[in-house]
Amino acid sequence: MLRAHTTAIILVLMATLGLSGCFFDNRQGSSPYGDSYYENYSTYRQVQWDRYGNQRRQMMERERLASQKDRARLARERLAWEKRETDRLRREQQLRAQWERDKARYEQQRSKQPRTGTVYHNW
Repeated sequence: MLRAHTTAIILVLMATLGLSGCFFDNRQGSSPYGDSYYENYSTYRQVQWDRYGNQRRQMMERERLASQKDRARLARERLAWEKRETDRLRREQQLRAQWERDKARYEQQRSKQPRTGTVYHNW
């Protein structure tokens, strides 16, 4: 009896997922927020800064709605979090800029060097 119910439950779940668009839609690797979520951003850093802004607004709203007793604690936590996050995001930005400069310098030096290596002639 349990086996018959198990099969029926699995079929009902698959049908439910298929109707909700989560299972049979062949959308591999797409965003859970829809395909247009990342179209508004040109870089990964912009996504990170936007997430930071959203989380900061949520924390400020939570702080605003808190009781007087918890408000000071939440404000301290938010300020510490803001400092950590902005430092992390700026550090990532600096590392990316340094990587871009190093890459450009490497490409420039590489283009100046004569090509050495085996030359194959089609005789």
